[in-house]
Amino acid sequence: MDFNHFLTSYMPDPNIGSKQHFKHMLDQSVLAEKLGYVAVSIPEHHLVNILMMPSPLQMAVKISSLTNKIRLSTSVAVLPIHDMRTFAGEVATADILTEGRLVLGVGRGAFSWELDRLGTPIESSKEKFIESLEVMNSLLSMKLLVYWRKIHYQTMNLYKLGQKLYWTLPNQTHLVILQREHNYVRNLFLQRIY
Repeated sequence: MDFNHFLTSYMPDPNIGSKQHFKHMLDQSVLAEKLGYVAVSIPEHHLVNILMMPSPLQMAVKISSLTNKIRLSTSVAVLPIHDMRTFAGEVATADILTEGRLVLGVGRGAFSWELDRLGTPIESSKEKFIESLEVMNSLLSMKLLVYWRKIHYQTMNLYKLGQKLYWTLPNQTHLVILQREHNYVRNLFLQRIY
């Protein structure tokens, strides 16, 4: 049986400060690897002073610099609050900098008050999540994408003069998709396209 350590972003005492809070998360990650855990999971939260983790991809890159083999999972990256045209590049870069140890867990968000403050009401987050996932998947797999049917990304051609927009993720990189309504988890294996 494999074990994963969830790095809680919960910081009930603001006197601890973000610097010390992040150090605790890094120390936990190093210890998790020494104890034989296969992964650490990093949440994403914004505008909440007791949930301190606005950038799980940056944290994953930092943890990778302090560890050797433990996998680094976002748990979860909240797709409806990101623009996939830039987020896909951040994911690809983080995957390269973590030397292929990134496991990208994505979801639509958990707290309506957090999503509302970021301009994506919970009521529309499902539709935006599905669309964002399609756009990100296309960008990371290098499929030609001309988007015309949804309101969030409008009509766009994400290729220019036949050049690739982003690097693709290496073989066997895991993309974990969490959808609360269907209560399931899917693993997609994205293939490198040359």
